[in-house]
Amino acid sequence: MPFQSILFEQPADYAAADVPAEPPFFTDLNLDQVGRSMAFGRAQYELTRYFLMPLHSESAVNYRHQVLRDLQDADVRIAVGTYARDMNAMRQCLTQANKLRYKYQRQRWFLAAVDIYCRATSAFAEQCQELAPQSAGLLSLREYLDGYARSGEFKQTVTEARDLMARLAEVRYCVHIRGSKVRVTRYAEEEDYGADVAKTFAKFKQGAVKDYRIQFRTLADMDHVEAQILELVAKLYPEIFRELDDFCQRHDRYVDETLRTFDREVQFYLAYLDYIRPMKSAGLEFCYPMVSADSKHVDAEDAFDIALASKLAKDLQWRGLLTW
Repeated sequence: MPFQSILFEQPADYAAADVPAEPPFFTDLNLDQVGRSMAFGRAQYELTRYFLMPLHSESAVNYRHQVLRDLQDADVRIAVGTYARDMNAMRQCLTQANKLRYKYQRQRWFLAAVDIYCRATSAFAEQCQELAPQSAGLLSLREYLDGYARSGEFKQTVTEARDLMARLAEVRYCVHIRGSKVRVTRYAEEEDYGADVAKTFAKFKQGAVKDYRIQFRTLADMDHVEAQILELVAKLYPEIFRELDDFCQRHDRYVDETLRTFDREVQFYLAYLDYIRPMKSAGLEFCYPMVSADSKHVDAEDAFDIALASKLAKDLQWRGLLTW
């Protein structure tokens, strides 16, 4: 079956539109605290619904157990974690783009987001080919990624994004300021006198002195003067800016929905592994339970209250008695 979900083995297991209600026993067992702790710092992934959804077959449970075993392998975890961080960086670019007022600046941030996505997905596909997962979920993902990364549409997006990034980086221009007038021209190999000026005034420097040089702003947004300069630059290089505009319109839905879903769902596993790490460092052991659809018998040895154990492990960490 083609890859569809890293959390759900069958389409019938997919989440319903509405978030399930929290069962009463969650509070009794402090599982509500466990869920909140695991989801902490991951609000953008909306993991709460997954913690509340029960699975109804042995196969569905085993599907997740197999994926989790794979993710406990250091190489697999690093590859997945790196892709997740890159996808988050991509979303931050898009968020920044949506906050900006000026067209070409928004488009440049959008282009950066596409470039991050393309590079991250290509690298992740290559890494997955070098890994040896055992779970049906990650094996299916690896096959899907390989096909997607080789597709003509994705390759074209990669090529266009990289070409645009490179060509925009080569744009050179000069700003001429005389009084209140600003003129922008193409760069024509004018000499840079900055080094000569610095050398001339260096001999007047005596010991530590106050630096009166103006520092460039690091804010993402531009003021109206910078925006007008950019508009003039776009008129100097109309072809590249037309291509940028065309690229943004054609690739407004560039993220593959299956990979978008994977990026969200895989956080379910990563959140759990992060949650239990301090407890494992404290010497507590975790295992994969055997489940049965035919018996309600429950048998557990050396069990412990996970909510209490998590609290105690955090206390040890704050006291400097536990590191991981």
